[in-house]
Amino acid sequence: MRQHAAFNGKPEYSTHPEPLTEEEVLHMVEDGDRNNVYDSIIGTLLEIPGKNKDEIAARLNLLNMGVKTDLQPEYGERRTRLPPGPWNLSRAEKREVCNSFYGMKIPEDSRLLGLKSHDCHTLMQQLLPVAILSVLEKPARYMKVLKGYVQNRARPEGCIVEWYIAEEVVEFCTEHLFDVSTVGVPSS
Repeated sequence: MRQHAAFNGKPEYSTHPEPLTEEEVLHMVEDGDRNNVYDSIIGTLLEIPGKNKDEIAARLNLLNMGVKTDLQPEYGERRTRLPPGPWNLSRAEKREVCNSFYGMKIPEDSRLLGLKSHDCHTLMQQLLPVAILSVLEKPARYMKVLKGYVQNRARPEGCIVEWYIAEEVVEFCTEHLFDVSTVGVPSS
């Protein structure tokens, strides 16, 4: 059931839902199409007709929530134009992503859609991050660094803060204590 009408755009302070067990996730995946998420991501990145989830309804939902208001549809006389979002790749970037797969053993029909579940999983987990790394903006690349800090997925914010503070302390020590002589360590 869609609940976007119930969302008022204000912070929510209720507790987060309990994480699903492996059995619950497996049951959900078996009931639905396993490759829908993969097809949607590839379809949106490469703007494949019929698979692209970046459409007018999605942009209007963003506008209604007050998120990314600069991406609202622009209505013209003949058609409605969607301004490019940060997830939209230019023609050169699409070519670069596709070329990164060049030389790999791929299915006979050379398509990225309609793959088996294991192939989708491998592509999403291992190959796609490498393929789009070069076309990501710097803030998106930094998100990868922050994601690497997360050791406890139930508390990602705490992990990020803990690692960030540790990095700041090390950086402070290396910059401001460089002229201090060490005790017990030979200077050579």
